[in-house]
Amino acid sequence: MRQYLISLPDEILDAARVDGSSEFGTFCRIVLPISMPAIVTLGIVSFIGQWNGFMWAASVLRSRRCRRCP
Repeated sequence: MRQYLISLPDEILDAARVDGSSEFGTFCRIVLPISMPAIVTLGIVSFIGQWNGFMWAASVLRSRRCRRCP
């Protein structure tokens, strides 16, 4: 995310400041829509990582009655 946001051209942000946009307005109207592909990608990768962790634990900890257990 950091690298993606650093790659945004400064001219776009400067143009928003010249037009009178506040910092929050610049973020909401310019930065957030431009960075949507990176946000969605980060969300998908994070979800897959969490899902794999869940499935690994679910498959390893599956309860079966042991034949040697009383």
